[in-house]
Amino acid sequence: NGRWLYAPPLPSFWGEPVTVAADGLRLVAPQRDAAFAEALAEALARTRAAVCRALEETGCDVPRPLAVELSRSPASLEVLTDPALLLTQALTLTLPAPSLLGMPQDEAGRHALLRGYAARLALVEIARAVDYECCEQGRFFRALVDAQLDRLGLQPWPLTAADYETLLMEDVRLSHMPAVWLDRSLAYDQDDWRWAHALVAYLTQAADADSPAALLRGLGGSFVTWLQRATREEVPPSTAWPAFVYAQSRSGQLDAPPLPLPADRLQALCSGLSRELTGLYEYDFAASRWGLKMIAGDGYWRSLLLVPLPRPDSYLAQVSTTGAAQTRLQLWRPDEQFVIHEMPDNAARTVAYPLGHDPSGRYTVIGYWSSPRGLDSFGLLDVENCEADACVLRDLPGRPYWSFDGTRTLLLEGAGRPVQVSVGDSQANNQTALGMAQTAFWLDDETIGLLRQADDGTQWIEVVGVAGGTPRTWLTAEALNAVWPAADAASGIHILTAVTATATQLLLVGTPLP
Repeated sequence: NGRWLYAPPLPSFWGEPVTVAADGLRLVAPQRDAAFAEALAEALARTRAAVCRALEETGCDVPRPLAVELSRSPASLEVLTDPALLLTQALTLTLPAPSLLGMPQDEAGRHALLRGYAARLALVEIARAVDYECCEQGRFFRALVDAQLDRLGLQPWPLTAADYETLLMEDVRLSHMPAVWLDRSLAYDQDDWRWAHALVAYLTQAADADSPAALLRGLGGSFVTWLQRATREEVPPSTAWPAFVYAQSRSGQLDAPPLPLPADRLQALCSGLSRELTGLYEYDFAASRWGLKMIAGDGYWRSLLLVPLPRPDSYLAQVSTTGAAQTRLQLWRPDEQFVIHEMPDNAARTVAYPLGHDPSGRYTVIGYWSSPRGLDSFGLLDVENCEADACVLRDLPGRPYWSFDGTRTLLLEGAGRPVQVSVGDSQANNQTALGMAQTAFWLDDETIGLLRQADDGTQWIEVVGVAGGTPRTWLTAEALNAVWPAADAASGIHILTAVTATATQLLLVGTPLP
């Protein structure tokens, strides 16, 4: 009974049509399925009554006539995957005969098949009761019907914790829901069905929420209008809905975070809509509590950027007037905020950002980006000796890189490649030139690596001591290519950069030549 029909059976397989009636429902089925059809007619009649009561319809005691046909045509199986075919049928609701699906072998299977038929009938009854015109707002209609079927016990809610996890990874936002609102599909395809179901789940989960039937009757018009009616609020649930999705996901249902919470505290820079005042808030993971650390602003200067500095409770702030006519850098501490640098009048689109600091945390290098030119100038700030009446942000000709012990700096000057390389003290003073190179890096506190490149593209790395002496070749691109997998670098390797994370580790970044 569970085998697929590879060829249509003879008419004698099905027998003559039989008719079964129950409470206004007339069901026509093949003789072969007559016994099941009797039980099905009773189940469908009960389903119609339950749907009528759930939708608070009038006249539920005297249901309107409905004709159902159990078809022996394999084409009728399509309604199982595309509900739109059910809603576009004429006066008679056509469903596949149970022998096409496979006749159940036990009572559990029999009840499952009855529920499957009842769910299809309920979908049609709901659509007719709310005067739904197929297939406007198809994704949301399907989600709301599924919510009603779940309440009727006819079909489990299709979204699982894994589905919510998928949505969580795709960024839960309301901004793309209007496009889902316009989608006419009723099928479980692509990802749009999950978005509609997740929002419907959120809208119907509260004790005082509108019923799925009420939300169904409100379909039509714009998404924003429908959402405002559903939430009874002018402001959309842009925060509450993502939180709901997270709570239903696998991540949200874990007993404890998969990783231990950090010992540090999370900090956030928050401004009101007018941005007249800016507050620095701190989240304590252990106490699960936000606290206000400091607040700044006078209604004229507005914060654009706030970045922590290596010294405790010290922050670099970039502030601007309305319209960005004037821009300045400030140092923020809990008990004071003061100006450390007035930026030029033409620097309205310039962003200043700390790029790094020496190992002690005393000196911080600040880079300036001027769109669309990119990073084009640098400054050195002595955070330890920066006070309101004496704080100097000194311009540098290039970007400094400190040695591991912090006593020396490499200075790289130039916007492109090659760059001019020099070595100096901890404040990037007293520089000694080392010539031009593609880049430079520290191998240890006394040794510098220089990536050189000839006019013909030949590359090699030289090493030289900070005390001077003759540079010596340490590694060539040719030697590096010899140990590189041949399939990845058949034509050779071009070294892009070299980075030393520690005194014992060197990272070379390269790309195969074309």
